[in-house]
This record gives sequence, structure tokens and C-alpha cells, in this order.
Amino acid sequence: MAADRGLTQKQARRLVGSTREELEADADDLLASFGTPADGGKGGKGRAEPARLRPGGMPNPKPPSLAEQIAAAEKAGDWATARQLKTQQLVELATGSTTT
Repeated sequence: MAADRGLTQKQARRLVGSTREELEADADDLLASFGTPADGGKGGKGRAEPARLRPGGMPNPKPPSLAEQIAAAEKAGDWATARQLKTQQLVELATGSTTT
């Protein structure tokens, strides 16, 4: 009965019911929820395919600090940017405010 419906052995072991009709109804519910390996598991309702999921589950990385930005600018030889960032750092030290 389970093989006729396209269930794997593992899926068939999870069926619940005491009569053939109950087992068939449970098999139909299982297929409607999760599908079969033959259809790629596309039987699930309300579930997006992984390829269509949008990113966003990961938190945004912390922006680099002024000191890190200065070091990167100096390493790259971008002296104008390094000078601008150092000026910004001095202003923040003088006023007691910080930016991200």
C-alpha cells in the first residue's frame, strides 16, 4: 500500500492507523505535506523551494571601526582617505561622540 503511493520505507514506518483506510488516509496526508522522493518533495503546501528563499537570515556584519578603516586606507596607500578618517577620529575624540 505504501509503495503504491510512492512512499519510502522510512515514510511508511511513520504511518498511523489501525485499518487500511486509516493508513491510506494518513499516507495521503503525508504526501500532501512532504511529497515523495520521486517528485522532489514538492508536495508540501506553503513551503518555498530553497532556490526561491531570500537571504536575510544572517545578521549584517559589524561595520569596521574608524581605526580599522584608517589602517585599511593606509595599507592601500589611500592617504587622502586616511587623513579624512583621522580628522573624523579627532573630532569624535574632542566632542565625545562616536559614529559607526
